[in-house]
Amino acid sequence: MVVPGALGWMSSQKQSNEVDSTGALGRLTSRLAGLAWDNPRWFLIAGLILTLISGVYAASRLRFMTNRNDMISSAKPVQQRWKEHLDRVGSEDDMVVVATGASQSNQDQFLTEVEARFRAEPQSFNRIWREVDLRPIASRSMLLNNTEQIESIVHELRTMRPLLDLPLGWNLFTLRNLIFETRHRLKAVATEREEGRRLKAQGKPGAEIDGQVLTQLNNLLGAATNEVNGKKQPTPLWQPAGGSDPREAMLQKPQRLQSDDGKLSFLLASPVPDESDPMCPQVAGVRRAREIIAEVAANYPDMEVGLTGLPVLESDEMDASTRDSTRSSWLAFLGVLALYAWVFRQWRAPLASGLPLLAGTIWALGFATLSVGHLNLLSATFAVMLIGMGDYAVLLVSRFQLERDNMRDNSRLAARKALVRAASATGPSIITAAITGMLAFFATMLADFQAVAELGLIAGGGLLLCAVSALCLAPPLLSVLTIEPRLQSGTIRMPTPAVNAGWANGWAARPGLALAIGLTVWVLLAGGCWWTTYDANLLRLQGDSLPSVQWEKRLLASTKGASWHALVWADNRQQALELKNKLEALPEVGRISETASLLPTQAEQSTKQPLLAEIRQRLVRLPENGSNLLHPRSSPQAIATEVNLLKNQLAAPELADIQSKNALIQSCDALKNALETNEKSAASSLARLDDRMAAELLANLHKLRSVSQQGFITAADLPADFQQRHMDKDGKFLLRVFAKNELWETQALLQFNNAVASVAPQATGKPFTTHEGLEGMRQGFLRAGLLSLIAITCVLAFDLRSARLVALALAPLTAGLVASLGLMGWLGLALNPANLIALPLILGVGVDNGVHVIHDWLHREDHARSYKLHPGTLQGILLAGMTTVLGFGTLALSGHQGLHSLGLLLATGVAACMLSALALLPALLRGVRLPGSASRKLQLDPQKPSSPAVQAA
Repeated sequence: MVVPGALGWMSSQKQSNEVDSTGALGRLTSRLAGLAWDNPRWFLIAGLILTLISGVYAASRLRFMTNRNDMISSAKPVQQRWKEHLDRVGSEDDMVVVATGASQSNQDQFLTEVEARFRAEPQSFNRIWREVDLRPIASRSMLLNNTEQIESIVHELRTMRPLLDLPLGWNLFTLRNLIFETRHRLKAVATEREEGRRLKAQGKPGAEIDGQVLTQLNNLLGAATNEVNGKKQPTPLWQPAGGSDPREAMLQKPQRLQSDDGKLSFLLASPVPDESDPMCPQVAGVRRAREIIAEVAANYPDMEVGLTGLPVLESDEMDASTRDSTRSSWLAFLGVLALYAWVFRQWRAPLASGLPLLAGTIWALGFATLSVGHLNLLSATFAVMLIGMGDYAVLLVSRFQLERDNMRDNSRLAARKALVRAASATGPSIITAAITGMLAFFATMLADFQAVAELGLIAGGGLLLCAVSALCLAPPLLSVLTIEPRLQSGTIRMPTPAVNAGWANGWAARPGLALAIGLTVWVLLAGGCWWTTYDANLLRLQGDSLPSVQWEKRLLASTKGASWHALVWADNRQQALELKNKLEALPEVGRISETASLLPTQAEQSTKQPLLAEIRQRLVRLPENGSNLLHPRSSPQAIATEVNLLKNQLAAPELADIQSKNALIQSCDALKNALETNEKSAASSLARLDDRMAAELLANLHKLRSVSQQGFITAADLPADFQQRHMDKDGKFLLRVFAKNELWETQALLQFNNAVASVAPQATGKPFTTHEGLEGMRQGFLRAGLLSLIAITCVLAFDLRSARLVALALAPLTAGLVASLGLMGWLGLALNPANLIALPLILGVGVDNGVHVIHDWLHREDHARSYKLHPGTLQGILLAGMTTVLGFGTLALSGHQGLHSLGLLLATGVAACMLSALALLPALLRGVRLPGSASRKLQLDPQKPSSPAVQAA
């Protein structure tokens, strides 16, 4: 940033002909300037060579780290767990190809073609997954049930021996006979229970009723009632043997990946990193995926297709932020040149000021490549920061122009003398300002967040390089361009300030009114801080116009927990099943994908083999599936009689504790009423029910026999794509835990992470690394801001030696920062992970304004109520502020919402600090008297510049 104190000298009186060297730094910079003036060609060639080397080196070696995990230090435990996971599986970056519209068959056909194209290019894509096909293990899937379930099935088959073994068993299988048999079993149970009371008194066990038989009968009575009443019955009459299994659909046919509402179909694939593109290795895979999708989609005009997923979002985000940052950098550079042209009123001085800034920025790019090797989403904005803060050459050029204007001699010797004087006066300021700024940025390296530390290193080193370029390239450029003195008819024409200070001094002349109005406006703006919030939703930082963002939002609307999921490793199957049971009990968990339940141990399967053999043996005589079984037709009156007898049996005192007793009695009454109401059609309805009962039971038993075949299930039976995502090469199991709610929202993300970690402390995945990054970023920026404020206060205290003056110098910064935050609240704008970096930057930039006003006040003899702001100081402050606003404000033009909000906050913050310093601080200074000790220390010659530390503050 320009040091306004130097521009304040532009209206001062003619300087002495002797060089006023300000110590060792002044002598060093003046000699360097003289050497560069005498040998401009060598300096410019060296600068050009260094610029070319830096540019080529950065273009060939600098990488853009699109993954947010790269912003977190590898020393973090969460990052170490993530790295261990990646070492096991290789990759976790899934692109999601989405298809919707048209028919389901068209969606399947489209994704089948895309899948085939992806598999044909293994150099671009891997981990391709579209469906779960468990048909290879379907014939042995009974092994997936636990031993107790299989034993229960075997017990049911034993009770069905008359049906399965007798020649006419299936012909006699009717509703009437089922009611009859159940009634006699209940009667036997009642008798046994009466006997059981006597046995219990003797310490012997009694008989128990089979609750599942009664439940099944109750379902059949309800089905009979509906059949007689003519109601449709889409549900099966018989419960599946061993209970319902959620994997049954996958065992029957391949299950495609779809959203919860079935409207979206998916294909997952990971882009293979392109090692030949160090800038952004995933971009090639994402770009190729889009090309393939577009080519295939041309054959499906009635279908909507898209590409999203974290690698796509991150790639698009980096592409958008890089594009916006580059455009903003050039806009800022051209804007600064235009501002220089307006101030200097010629083209040579802006060129001599702008080219060193451009060269320094390119050098900084080479330094970033050499020191860090990559840019992340934060450090990619460093060029804009340097343009706003590293324009040191304008200070040297401004002072050189002043010295030339004060000389009547138009010779090159006189011009050389003017340059040496300018370098002697401004060189120490430039060096001190660069070192101070560098240290302020380096202070952010103490923040416990890698991305912030990298930005501090790159920007701090860049500021120093901008100072070097200003001192080494501006003098030879001035020598080559030979800027002439501004003379008019042989008389020295002093530069006219571009801004009149009358309004500021008129404002300050009424301190009471100024402070009252200023305080009122400040209070109104500060009130908006109540509504200023922090929004850590990373999806909202990206531009809504990006197709990947639009598809991600549609995906979340259909399946809330689809994007991110936690990853939990288990050493063995037993541990995996225990973790699964505990995780499924958590309210924050939506579903879990795993393979452990599909791979019983060899010992478990060996134990189950005799049970499966008995199942096969008992079902060996089953009639052919779909056989036409003839049944004796039962009259409605006979059914009604059996129902009444069953109801009477249920009323027995010995059966009072049966849980399904009341439900059975109600079902008996309902069927009896239906038979009475539909007397004419009841017989045919009951006949249809008997046929359906036998057919469905026969089909179930055939299915039971088909899934109980001999053999073992091994990992080789599982689909390779499915196995790759849920197991490692050592046979350890991976549980993918999906959230019930959308995890882009911070509160839901924190709750999900805490819940999963309570069961599995070593869990990892995107939810954990993302939360660590967000929290580290927030804490890092806040800590960086605090460290910057401490450093600034120490510099001011060392230089001003007065607590009152330090407080006054910080007042515009405080007022401007609070006002800008309040304005964000009034406008409904939130702080976010991208614009938090504005807080330490505003501290470093905004304090300058108050410092320059304080020193303008100190350099005057009229310290008290007659103080007026010098026009040169006012112009310098405005030029410095406008340069910074241009540098940062161009970011507000970005389509990336994070950069947009960053530029907006920086521009309003710097502008608010500047206006606070110009409008309020002069009024405050009118009532301040200098302490005695400070007066002796700071009564400076108004013709001489302030100390380098002051200018650099």
